[in-house]
Amino acid sequence: MKKIIQPLQLTINQSPVDAVYIGTADETTTDESAVETNEIGRGHLIVITNSPEFNLTTLRHRNGKTFSGTVSKIDVTNSYRVDDILFHDIQGDINEPDKKVTE
Repeated sequence: MKKIIQPLQLTINQSPVDAVYIGTADETTTDESAVETNEIGRGHLIVITNSPEFNLTTLRHRNGKTFSGTVSKIDVTNSYRVDDILFHDIQGDINEPDKKVTE
């Protein structure tokens, strides 16, 4: 599965914030014997925010749903990594769904 980078629009405490999904997309493949295999895309988010109280409970999808995952601070000012993100969970948050940037 190819890695992709997708720009996202999320919210923290009801304020819009930009984020990036880095990982793989959901993929369905068919082998020679016509057997379909579905692979679930997985990855992580990079979130940049000036919110001093950032944690997973303050981060929301565009539709208001909460995230599950693990948050860690990264070595960039006001930036966090959120691990254990499924691609199908963030599809509604993608800024430009027609454009996928591959690594």
